[in-house]
Amino acid sequence: MYDTTSGTWRDDATGMDQAASAFASGGDPNLSYFRRDDEYWVFDAETLAATPLGFAAHGVSTSSLRALEVFPASGHDIIANFRQNGEVVIFDPTADEVTLHDPAVEGAPVIAQSIGLGPTGDVWVGAYLSAGVIATVDRSSGEITQLEGPEQSDTFAAVGPYLMVSKYPNGVVYRYDSRVPWEWDSNPDILATLISPHLQDRIFEMTAAGELLATASIPEYGHLGGALTLIDPETGDHDVYRNIVPEQGVCAVVHRDGVVYGGSTIQGGMSIEPTTTEGHLFEFDLASREVISTIVPVPGDETVSTLCFGADASTLVGMTYENRFFTYDITRHEVTSVVDLGITPTGAKWGRTPTLRYRKHDQHFYGVGGHTYFRVSAAGVLTVLDDEHAWKTLTITDRGEIYLIDDNRVYVHRLT
Repeated sequence: MYDTTSGTWRDDATGMDQAASAFASGGDPNLSYFRRDDEYWVFDAETLAATPLGFAAHGVSTSSLRALEVFPASGHDIIANFRQNGEVVIFDPTADEVTLHDPAVEGAPVIAQSIGLGPTGDVWVGAYLSAGVIATVDRSSGEITQLEGPEQSDTFAAVGPYLMVSKYPNGVVYRYDSRVPWEWDSNPDILATLISPHLQDRIFEMTAAGELLATASIPEYGHLGGALTLIDPETGDHDVYRNIVPEQGVCAVVHRDGVVYGGSTIQGGMSIEPTTTEGHLFEFDLASREVISTIVPVPGDETVSTLCFGADASTLVGMTYENRFFTYDITRHEVTSVVDLGITPTGAKWGRTPTLRYRKHDQHFYGVGGHTYFRVSAAGVLTVLDDEHAWKTLTITDRGEIYLIDDNRVYVHRLT
């Protein structure tokens, strides 16, 4: 607390020793209201004490609460808190009453952020900094069902009966049991939160690694050093391996035969400059829990953005942020070819783009990079399929359908 009269910081205020958010003042200039976790508090400048107001006893969810306002009414203050979806929570501390009001305006289309497959092959779409929504696509009818969900879902993975969903911020991993209906805040539930003490904020990719979930993440603002995290989907027990490549983030991850293959980026969280210059490809052995190989697949490129296996079991393919396509022999631990696809990169360099996936039906790789949808052969021969949309990413179903997203639409490309 800062005393503007004496110009000094003070630590003698009662009840002001924990994190708080969303301060607001009402009709009495000596009172300031704020929220801490599930409770509203009032700070009295005359007594230098903060006291709880009893809101938590009403059991109203504080999920996605944003702007806090306080209004004088009938000689006392009333607290109004707005959710990200526009709902208003009104609390009258004097009457000890809570009322909820639906949004007063129509919602707008959200920005699509991610797309992936669930345990039964169903298609899921995540939103970018939304009011808390997620969607699933019926592959037969094309119908899209919107559900309450994370405000930003960055990636999906299926492990057994579970759909794993990552959330930004705070590196949160949700677990949805597909055998039970979707019910936000209970199914899915939170399996892991990587922000504390591991400082992991954005999970860019996840994959099943045997019976485990492997996640690739970069740290929060102002930090370098991402992580590979291995999570037990049943218990939530997890091990975080930070700085797999020193002071680099991890943005791509695949698994084969007990080895996790990952791609790194020189980037960290926002507001910090990289200390390295080239992205790496690493191999992590699940049995020994050690890195067994590290290589720079494309000298000079900053981020190894995406990895996948094709028809050849010994060949891993990938792309850098700079849209260079490479092949890597996992038995010899060496890069065998690099092809510049000639696509101008776009977007953040962290590793969200490009995306590359293998389609076994025609033994080609399909990808999105530089807003371009393309096909590429194992030899690196490029065919541009569409460059008139601002394509973001894609996924491929077991039937060979290719689902893509642009700014706020889902498309399906069915090939014969």
